[in-house]
Amino acid sequence: MTKTEASPKLGRPSVFDPRRKGTDEASLLKRRRPDLLDAKLQPSPRRRLAGRLLFLRQSLNLSQANLAKKAGIGVATYQRIEQCQPSSNPSLDVLEKLAIALKVPFDGL
Repeated sequence: MTKTEASPKLGRPSVFDPRRKGTDEASLLKRRRPDLLDAKLQPSPRRRLAGRLLFLRQSLNLSQANLAKKAGIGVATYQRIEQCQPSSNPSLDVLEKLAIALKVPFDGL
């Protein structure tokens, strides 16, 4: 069965067939979840911080626990920041400790 053939269970082509128009992620989000598309195209400062921390941590091959220990903060605190949970509101002191542990300037976060 090719990608454009009908699925035997559904009887219609797959929604995610790359050859169909409008099946890329942005088009699907625009139609079905415009709120998520806005969040993806214009992430909040908290979301950008979380993504940057994740990128830096993975580039140094550190686990969340190792980075938290190196920065002198709790593992749960770091996890809340990286997962961008609503309860995460890191202080400047915590962000400074993370910048030092990641060996980046403070404004590099």
